[in-house]
Amino acid sequence: MSDYEVYETPKSNLEPGHDTKDLENILVIAKRQKALLLTFLVYFLLAGYSGSANAEVKPLLQLILLPLMLAVVILTALLSIRLYSKIGATIMILLSIIPLINLIIILIANGSANKLIKSKGFRVGLVGADTKEIAKAI
Repeated sequence: MSDYEVYETPKSNLEPGHDTKDLENILVIAKRQKALLLTFLVYFLLAGYSGSANAEVKPLLQLILLPLMLAVVILTALLSIRLYSKIGATIMILLSIIPLINLIIILIANGSANKLIKSKGFRVGLVGADTKEIAKAI
């Protein structure tokens, strides 16, 4: 009898390819994740500095922090829409408005984005994945 097993499923010698639509979605998620992380980093640094700033600079810093906080909420919403269902994204958006809870929401969204990007075989660094590497794969 031969080595060929009749009931064995056939195996392909081709590498599994990625769907371009799927990779385009990953690229959008990576870009939104990087924008969210960088915006939140700037917000966090300015908020920390505003606590120790003198009285003349403090109102100016608080004026700068307001649009940054709004940008963090909007970027969290854009990332959540791509990552979660409509109900999940709505909950994440509503919770991202609340101070300190938005930090937890950002960490959850960032973790989900990291997990999805890594599952497609791309490396993720401190401020997200390299978008040029993902764009080359498309």
